[in-house]
Amino acid sequence: MRPAHVWPPNPTAPPRLGAPPFTSAAGSRGGPRPAFAAARAPPATHVAMSPRGLALGVLRNAVRLGAFISNMRAAPCLLENQLRSPNHWIAMRTVGTKSNRDGIGARISVKIGPRTLVDEVRSGSSYISNNDMRVHFGLRAATKIDWLQIRWPSGLTERFTDIAVDKIHTLKEGSGTAVTAAEKKP
Repeated sequence: MRPAHVWPPNPTAPPRLGAPPFTSAAGSRGGPRPAFAAARAPPATHVAMSPRGLALGVLRNAVRLGAFISNMRAAPCLLENQLRSPNHWIAMRTVGTKSNRDGIGARISVKIGPRTLVDEVRSGSSYISNNDMRVHFGLRAATKIDWLQIRWPSGLTERFTDIAVDKIHTLKEGSGTAVTAAEKKP
């Protein structure tokens, strides 16, 4: 999404500056992800609107990620991914005991064969919006993970094994196996 314009409208500016911008979906052209073709993008992305906030997350605890866009002087937009995929995924909700309650700042590593995927629990992701704080990993065709490791904000590093894929897990600080300094490198 690429919103860009001036608010409030400037009466002395050219008409284009006071109108809501054209908002369009765009993907990566240089990496492994394909770019959205304008003809294939959802109809909601071809509408002139004045977006102010964007929140991403797993809707209705389903597999697919969705987007919620708040608009100025207009109804919000909900973009729900309707595509079916044979690929697998895993999502984690963190619960801190010594760290903060939501585990914000926890660094999660997932080991799948030769690959290690890494992400962090974040809050405050967009203007007047917040993404789903559960951490979501796409696993492609992998049907199991070797291990999942969390470095909590308190400094504790834990490893979890035998974690099922295609499921949202709640991981509580102190419930995994503590990792020694020699094992911390994924």
